[in-house]
Amino acid sequence: MEESLPGHIEVTASAMVSLGRRLPVAIDANLAQPGAEQTVTYNVCDEVPTGPNNTQCGHTGQGPIKAAQITVPFYASWPTSDGNCPYYQPANAVPGWLCPDYQGIDEMTSKANSTYEAVMVKLVRSGRRGLSFHAHYTYSHAMDWNPGESPLFPDSLSQGSDFSQEYGTSSLDMRHSAGAMVTFEPPWKLHKLAGRLGNGWMLSGTGQLHSGLPYTMRTGGSLAEEFTSNGTAIVGLAPGMNGSGGDGRVFGVGSDNVVYNIGRDTYRYPGTGKADMRLGKSFDLGEARRLEFLVESFNLFNHQNVTELETTGYIIDSGIPSSAPGSSSKLPELDFLTGLKTSLTTGLTSPAFGQPLNVNATDFYRERQLQVGMRVRF
Repeated sequence: MEESLPGHIEVTASAMVSLGRRLPVAIDANLAQPGAEQTVTYNVCDEVPTGPNNTQCGHTGQGPIKAAQITVPFYASWPTSDGNCPYYQPANAVPGWLCPDYQGIDEMTSKANSTYEAVMVKLVRSGRRGLSFHAHYTYSHAMDWNPGESPLFPDSLSQGSDFSQEYGTSSLDMRHSAGAMVTFEPPWKLHKLAGRLGNGWMLSGTGQLHSGLPYTMRTGGSLAEEFTSNGTAIVGLAPGMNGSGGDGRVFGVGSDNVVYNIGRDTYRYPGTGKADMRLGKSFDLGEARRLEFLVESFNLFNHQNVTELETTGYIIDSGIPSSAPGSSSKLPELDFLTGLKTSLTTGLTSPAFGQPLNVNATDFYRERQLQVGMRVRF
């Protein structure tokens, strides 16, 4: 819808929908189900400021998992699993893999969908007494089933072949976006010395504000060792806390009987913004020739836009079996990172989850820059 207002102002309101269908996704086709699907229970620990020598697992509910323990499914090299390859009869079955001569087999299939919906309001004023501006605001929402974003991509599904867990906010979802451009060229036409000093000026600026892009909380480390009643080690088939690769998301049932599904793109970067400005002066040299001097500033207010932050929320500490000599048994741990405590296992201090690691470190978002230029038109 468009409407003309007094003062040479045009208002436009529009709605947009974009549907993506049969987008590519990679699924591990070599997982034995349900034989290789097992569960592991973790003590949930908060990284509280108690020092590196404290061996107790403190739980104060600082992280998104509020239960003291959580039981999560994973794909394991389990002692009682069998191989059942659909392509050939394996001579020696490796527990957990359908085809034991291979590990993960990524099957690329076109089954992911996406939906983008948006409404936009635009305001335009052109050329009235040397002042022009263009402003817009967009509200949008994008959802998808985690499609691959390049021709070559690994399996990134959280629960192996359980594709139903992947529906959620798109990694490209920018909920709010606003921008404006203003140009002012003085309309006066002065003469002689006053004209050489007062004519030919131009001032322009652009400004942009965006809500932060989403990101996923991930778990660092590989699947902790779990043990059977006789002390036999149970390990994951592949890296990651789900034992099949993926992107390390937390999915499980807490000791408080709450299902904790910390899905992908649950958290968001801080909002971003920048303003650029140009001041120019042109001189008429006659015979269609002009000399221009320009002063430009990018990120005029030196706004700090977060371009990288810590996305690891929990790290895995391995457990101790009851059969281990000279040791008492201990469940593996999920340690939430607040940046205040050294890991009991690695001895390293990790940044807090969500802590900014870098600002203005992309081609688009940079620190404040100033440049001066000269241009001759003929």
